[in-house]
Amino acid sequence: MISQEYFYQLHRSNLAWLLRGVSIERAEEIWDWVINNQIIPHLRPEMLAAIENHQSLGHRIFLISGSFTPLLDQLTFNLGVDGSIPTPLATENGHYTGKIIPPLNIGQGKVKRLKQFLDGTGNNFDLTKSFFYTDSYVDAPVMELFGHPVAVYPDSQLTKLAATHSWPIIGDA
Repeated sequence: MISQEYFYQLHRSNLAWLLRGVSIERAEEIWDWVINNQIIPHLRPEMLAAIENHQSLGHRIFLISGSFTPLLDQLTFNLGVDGSIPTPLATENGHYTGKIIPPLNIGQGKVKRLKQFLDGTGNNFDLTKSFFYTDSYVDAPVMELFGHPVAVYPDSQLTKLAATHSWPIIGDA
């Protein structure tokens, strides 16, 4: 039996292959379409409210996702948040190669990317005072780094973990 993290790794890594040979400029049109037709219309009102609440309190907001850099950058812009920690895509001569630049930003890869961020431009973040929202048990290693982890429409494994740790849960999966 394969693990959920392995499945996500395989899925995301192979999803990058769909962009093989696509120019960065052409891909911008793809990202626009995905953001405007598939992501923004499906954002949960509770999460938009949470973002607005954090902004009203002066909190800095970063999206940490397995999503690819151009897509997450565009979502970051549309939501008016401070930045993102995405999965970068490899390029060559102005075109995508169809590969990611490892590690994939999920599970332990997300922990590694977060630590790289904190060692660089994010070195003034105190994770013990920070919030982290996720819907997937795969992100459990990341949740444990934050002082305020929140499960959002969690999968069944994350629901159990959140209950065990008394972490807040928003919505039912």
